[in-house]
Amino acid sequence: MAITYYMHPMKCGGSSVRRVLKELQIDYYETEELSLNENTLSLLDNSKSNNVLVFGHIQDLPLPSKTDSNSASIRSKIIEILYDECQIVMPTRHPANLVQSWMHYCKTRAVKVLSNAQQDHGKGTKRKNNDLAMLLRITSLKQDGLFLKSGKIISTGKEIRLRDEDEEENIIRFTKHLLLKEKFYPPLLGLQYQLYQPIYRQIKESIYRAEKYILPEYPRIIYYDSSSPSMLFGERIGQIIHPNFLSNLKATRVNFSQDPPIRLASTMPKILNFLEHIHYGENQIFKKSTY
Repeated sequence: MAITYYMHPMKCGGSSVRRVLKELQIDYYETEELSLNENTLSLLDNSKSNNVLVFGHIQDLPLPSKTDSNSASIRSKIIEILYDECQIVMPTRHPANLVQSWMHYCKTRAVKVLSNAQQDHGKGTKRKNNDLAMLLRITSLKQDGLFLKSGKIISTGKEIRLRDEDEEENIIRFTKHLLLKEKFYPPLLGLQYQLYQPIYRQIKESIYRAEKYILPEYPRIIYYDSSSPSMLFGERIGQIIHPNFLSNLKATRVNFSQDPPIRLASTMPKILNFLEHIHYGENQIFKKSTY
């Protein structure tokens, strides 16, 4: 297989993978670098002898151009090649822990947004598009730093802390906020959002209608648990990318969340029961992580 698509589901160790690729001086293309033109289709042509490694979120693939009528069809063809013709490497994570990690990441981002607002007071510094969403998510949690009053986010001036004794309640609050207030599913369906992007809308609709479903199989895919990749995975990825890939990956742990949780959500029966229906498809993927 000449072409490999190393997926990057959010909160599944992708930043560590990127660092290792650079440390080992491995040439690769970020998904955002794949221009919507014939040159990219030629690059991804399996009939050629050269090896090509693509890495990144599928949602970072450029959007079709309004001035180029062919760009939409080329984009669709690129996605078809990546999902149907490439060797796929799929890092996973226990679905409940993935949601928990998202919650703590939002807390970290909220702290940074507030800190930047204080430092840039009066300078008119622009916020990122999702800064407000990060703050609103935190107001839904049990903490003392932010609250919502008459539609406005109010800071108490206290440090935002997610206490261990509130962890279960906060995960449930976080999930309900995403489902009911934002109607935003990716943090809850991180594995499916990446691996099944071509049919993600149908998956979301099935969950909304409380329907059970069986995910289709891809012909060539290596799943592995990003929290504890095995030596067998190291052997497989060593043949595809580099013999030292796994050893470097285990020595590299990039975590952008401050104060990671003491207890993992995967050890909390109440959370597993609460997320059981939502994670019907997520669990199908995670159970395949035998490497």
